[in-house]
Amino acid sequence: MDGCRLNGVLQHLARDHPGVTTAVGEVVPYMIEYRDAREVLDHVVIQSSYGRPFLVVIKASRNGFFAVVLLVGSAEEASAFFCCLEIVNGQGIFTEARSVFDGTRGAITRRCCLRVDAPTAVEYASEGYLAVVVSIFRR
Repeated sequence: MDGCRLNGVLQHLARDHPGVTTAVGEVVPYMIEYRDAREVLDHVVIQSSYGRPFLVVIKASRNGFFAVVLLVGSAEEASAFFCCLEIVNGQGIFTEARSVFDGTRGAITRRCCLRVDAPTAVEYASEGYLAVVVSIFRR
């Protein structure tokens, strides 16, 4: 994989998306605002795990909620990892990590994400927030 292309992804996020935050660790909890969202709320975090950057993309809208993990790397590199995305006291899924170059739509199309419909998301929300845990594992 072309290192410049990968650095370009991280530089783009730092330059054009100032709301992107960072987290470090193999297991990271997130508190995501979810109040039967009338607007789409996107949360993007660069989670550093095993010395590699992963994008954790979480989207909440009136249609529901989804979360996906994308390695900033090639599909071959991503195949070395899998992840668990779970709502605390709720649903969860084990899935393969995808490459950032697959994009969120590619991960959703291949069902490599956590999807929860709006009524279920509201049920699991506590005081307007969903507690989501993202765990990344090396094969």
